[in-house]
Amino acid sequence: MKRIALFFGSRTGNNEIYKNKTLEFSNWILENKYPIIYGGSRIGLMGILADNILKYNGDIIGVMPEHLSGRELYHKGVKEFYVVKDMHERKKKIFDLADAFIALPGGAGTMDEIFEMITWSQIGLHSKPYAFYNINSYFDFLRDFLDHMEKEGFMSKEERKKIFISDSLEDIKKHIDEN
Repeated sequence: MKRIALFFGSRTGNNEIYKNKTLEFSNWILENKYPIIYGGSRIGLMGILADNILKYNGDIIGVMPEHLSGRELYHKGVKEFYVVKDMHERKKKIFDLADAFIALPGGAGTMDEIFEMITWSQIGLHSKPYAFYNINSYFDFLRDFLDHMEKEGFMSKEERKKIFISDSLEDIKKHIDEN
């Protein structure tokens, strides 16, 4: 079973749909028995997902840098938890533990983490699949921007095809399982 790293918000956003779809997503994780690796927080969308995974005894690993362990309020319920030196070490640890990556809505940190994985793929460091769960059309602007990057010659067609964006969990499952 592939271990999936999740990148998403330590905030919940301004629309209830983000909370509801994150809960739905966590149920999908449980149904498919995917072990997950995430940022370790007990707040925001991260906390909503972790609480539900733990409630149903799902497999979850947290990774948080020292300087955020107090600020982001680490999730005390997560049994396998790594406190690392900094954000660089966090991304490397998550990368080492995961077989695939999924981004849900979040801020600059979410984008930094998933794009580091995409960049590492583009320069040949890995061939692990990655996807964006497009809740409430959150990543539509990103899709348009990526298409623009390809059109303008700053991203190859092959690189663009690897960046999977969908609002369908079944399509994401197929992408993750087949790559």
